[in-house]
Amino acid sequence: VKVDIQGAATIKKILPGAVSIIIMPPSMEDLVSRLNQRSTETPFDLALRIKTARGEVKQLAQFDYVVVNKEGAVDLAVSEIKAIITAEKCRLKQREITL
Repeated sequence: VKVDIQGAATIKKILPGAVSIIIMPPSMEDLVSRLNQRSTETPFDLALRIKTARGEVKQLAQFDYVVVNKEGAVDLAVSEIKAIITAEKCRLKQREITL
């Protein structure tokens, strides 16, 4: 499930054993460059998105894993996420998730 930072925090409160992964760009400069290249947002929306992203970086400690999505290397990011899933399945002590 794809959620924002606030959604991830809510899920962790409800399901403390849930595995959380945040996908990040290599740097804020890289993020700004990617967003500028897309030209999908107004300057105001772009500035707001970048401000939000800067705040979200400060929340990394809330997550169990971070995957860096490098430009042109989406296959690597996917492989890392698959490795996280495999590692979690191989845990000796499984996370307890009760709904």
